[in-house]
Amino acid sequence: MDHDDSAAVGTLRDSATVHAVRREMARRAGPLLERLSRDPLGDPQTAAELQEYAQLMASERVAQGRAARTRLGAMVAGGDLP
Repeated sequence: MDHDDSAAVGTLRDSATVHAVRREMARRAGPLLERLSRDPLGDPQTAAELQEYAQLMASERVAQGRAARTRLGAMVAGGDLP
């Protein structure tokens, strides 16, 4: 595999990671935001889910998604598309 192929594979991997993490986060955030829009004070269950969501936001998986997003953004901004 030459450099261009390797860069393309990395780009595809980063793109897949970003999309997967965004889907995971949206799946958790959507219902939570819906409940909070109805009752911003929430209840104990909502508070517990917010804490779980905060832990997810601080997780390695989300950090990987952010790093992949940063690499993709830098590549696009620099015009270095494979």
